[in-house]
Amino acid sequence: MNFKAAEEYASHAIRNKPRLDEPYIVLAEALEGQNKRDEALAVLKEGSKNCATSLSLPLALASKLSDWGLFDEAIAACRIALDRDPQSASAQAKLDELLRRSRQSKDGTR
Repeated sequence: MNFKAAEEYASHAIRNKPRLDEPYIVLAEALEGQNKRDEALAVLKEGSKNCATSLSLPLALASKLSDWGLFDEAIAACRIALDRDPQSASAQAKLDELLRRSRQSKDGTR
């Protein structure tokens, strides 16, 4: 992936249509690909706020946070998705996975 081109494309899309969730995810991936983890995290958080009905943004945020070992924050992001749609099977499954991984991490087990 050409991360710089993806970053430019997604930034442009966000400026023009800040309520669409996909450009935030693309931008976060592009930033992470350039080792700009903090910026990627900020983009996902911003997108989650700007796209108040999106499930994909808080779930993408939860995935990134859990990849980085930040389970408490990841669980909070999952709960945002569940607040938006309490019937979401994918959000519930992600929350269950994160709770399990968080316990394992704290217990030192795998």
